[in-house]
This record gives sequence, C-alpha cells and structure tokens, in this order.
Amino acid sequence: MNKITGYILLSFILLIGCKKYENNKFTTKYIKEEAVEYSLSPQLLPIDILNPTGIVAIDTFLVFVQRHENKIIKVYSVNDYKILGNFLRKGNGPNEIVLFTRFNQFFQQNNESLLWIQSYPNFMGLLNINKSIKNNNTFFEKKVDFTKSNDMKNIFEESNAVFELSDSVFLLTKDPIRSQTFKENTNPFYVKLNYCSNIVYDTIYINNLKGINFENNLIYSAYPVIKPNRDKIALFYTYMDAIIIIDLNTKNKTKIGLSNMGLNTKYAIEQKKQIHYEAFATDSLLFGLRKDKNNNSVLYTYDWNGVFKYKLYLNANVLYFSINEKNKTLYGIDEDDHILAYDLKDI
Repeated sequence: MNKITGYILLSFILLIGCKKYENNKFTTKYIKEEAVEYSLSPQLLPIDILNPTGIVAIDTFLVFVQRHENKIIKVYSVNDYKILGNFLRKGNGPNEIVLFTRFNQFFQQNNESLLWIQSYPNFMGLLNINKSIKNNNTFFEKKVDFTKSNDMKNIFEESNAVFELSDSVFLLTKDPIRSQTFKENTNPFYVKLNYCSNIVYDTIYINNLKGINFENNLIYSAYPVIKPNRDKIALFYTYMDAIIIIDLNTKNKTKIGLSNMGLNTKYAIEQKKQIHYEAFATDSLLFGLRKDKNNNSVLYTYDWNGVFKYKLYLNANVLYFSINEKNKTLYGIDEDDHILAYDLKDI
C-alpha cells in the first residue's frame, strides 16, 4: 500500500454503518485581550423564583427552567415581570419530559417564540412559547421521536447537545469514549442526521487532541453555542483557555488560544481550573462567561472570526444568562436566585 492510499483509508470513519471522509485540519491562532472594558450595574428584577437553572430571553418573554418542579418551565413578561405561564410537565406522557438537559437553541418564526427542548432520552420537541401560554398547556410545533429504532435511540442517548440546522437535519455531538463508536480517535465530533430518513450523512471532528486517556477526558468538556443563522458553531472549553469556531458549510475549524497556555492540554490537565462557566451567541458576537478573582462574573466577548472585542464586568456571581437583542438587555441568574438585568444599549 503506498502512502497516498494509506492516508485516504485512514481518513475514513466508520459510523452507524456509513463511511465518510473527514478533513481534520485545524487553523490555530492566539489572540490578546484588548483594553476595552465595561463595568455594568445590575438591576434587581421583581421576579421570585426558586432554584432556576436556565434562562432564555426572547421577544417579550423571560423563560426559566426549574428542574425540581413538576412543571419545569415558567414564563414571565419582560415588560411588567408578571408570570404568564407554567408548563412542560415531567413524566412519560406524550407531551411530558423525562430529563431536561440545557437550553441550546431558540428563535422567532412567524412572530412566535420557539425553543428546542431535548427530552433525554426520548425526543426533541420544538416548544411554541406563545401557544403554550395561550392554551395554558405545553404545545410542541413538532416532535422528533428517537425511540422508534435502536440506531436512532443510541445516536440520541450518546449526544449531550443537539442543534437543528434545517427542517430535517440535526447536528448532534458524539463522544467516542462514551459511545465506543470509534476507538482509534477519542476526540468528540458532530454528526449531521437527517431525522426524516434516519440517515447520518456527515461527520465533523471538533478537536484533534492526542494521547487523552479516559481519566482526563474532561479536557473535552465545552459549552457549545450555534450562530442563530446556523452556519457556524463555537465551543468554549471548560478547562482550557481556548475556544474553537467551526464553519458548518466548509468545515474550516479555528482553534483559538486565549492566553499563551490556552491550547496546552498538559497544563490544563495539571491545573484542573475551570475557565468558562457558560456561553452565548448572537449572529455577530460570542460571549464566554468567566470569573474574576472575587468570583464575580465577566463576559469575554469576541466576533465569529475570533477577534477579541471587549469585557463586560457584571459585578455579581451570575450562573446563567441570556441576551435579548430586541431590547438590548442581558438577563442573568445569580448564586442567590436573584434575577438581574443589565442595560447594553451604550455598548
């Protein structure tokens, strides 16, 4: 076998009975922090909610998740902060959720607010906030059932993040260490799944780390965000001072070190220090949530080319956040379950 033939064969991936060629090349760069900083004063909102573990700010709604409640979704108005609805019951019923993961994707369509819900391990549901409030009951615009075949069930169970790319295509994370689908390369990757035909037709590796054993596989941990127009994703690494930006059309991948040691995996494994705590994306900007020396939250902001823009000092220990581009406001949940608002109009 000559070198060219061997190289091509090694670049094929056997996944769900389907072989795909994968260009696993990465562009690497390091960026420096700029001096542009903003210190923001939080406004305490009159919303009393116990142990919220997620927030989405969309249109005129503030959507919270309470995993401990029987109905896990509560919606408030951004205008008067009054509660508008409480729905999405836990259970095994047709419109009930078994295990909620994370708010990954939401958008507006036809003047309605839609939110993808990942009900692990059974289905993906597109929750219509407007109709759920109007009917005082959970209303899914559509649902994708992953229990109809073992292959589909396995694909879904091995994914910790799912994004919709089009009306029939999901982008799902895959973890080879957990799923044991491809032992020669232990790096996590994404697959594109046509959920109408149940066919996996593309694979995109999201890192090219080498020599990572099972004990240190937390180095792969990251907060993924998708560009609202769905042509790029970014991953903010939990324990590495780095992000990766991937063009989903061209598969061009850029690894960005946010400090001199940002891409040094050995250093990250030794330090075991959490760098990023949450992430958020708009069509123009990326936001990575970090902590300062006083344990207050700071948002490091970049564009989709990985250019550092500015820092936002939140002057509170914010655990979860979401940005409403319509009213230019950042909403957050702090460590004491306070709901905070930050005015972004002058930034």
